[in-house]
Amino acid sequence: MNLKKYPSIKKHKLCKKIRHSDVSFFQDNKWIHNLMNPYMVDANRQSEWNFNINASEKYQFTTYKLNQHYAWHQDGFKQPFPPGHEHAGLIRKLSFSLVLSDKVGYKGGDLCFSYVDQEKKKVEIKHTLEMGTVVVFPSFVWHKVEPVIKGTRFSLVGWYLGESFK
Repeated sequence: MNLKKYPSIKKHKLCKKIRHSDVSFFQDNKWIHNLMNPYMVDANRQSEWNFNINASEKYQFTTYKLNQHYAWHQDGFKQPFPPGHEHAGLIRKLSFSLVLSDKVGYKGGDLCFSYVDQEKKKVEIKHTLEMGTVVVFPSFVWHKVEPVIKGTRFSLVGWYLGESFK
């Protein structure tokens, strides 16, 4: 098949190399916000990030089935959402992932983080998370979800927003 004739197919295959999962968004965020906001506020304070947060995006329910994954990426962008966007002028500052699956129901799907240490060496940290674990991290941190090799992994993901960093 000549993919040049079908740019949407080519784009879809490229996207699956980066992110292969099933996502849906909650339209009614209030109950989730009431559940998650205390964790976000507490993590922001205890970590001493003290980011100015004043909004959250719609929460995402993510399903990772066999061989599905999300390659290295950052959730945040330096440029704020553009005029006309629901959150115009704001950027993602904090991200969270809440594991909804019992670890006995799947293998793989570990959440990994990457950073460069003081000696300019790349450090990767892998987390095999238990059901109910909430991980909060700055949206500019590089992270990935490794491929699921058995079963299905469910998670709730969210992003908290504020004005651009100064």
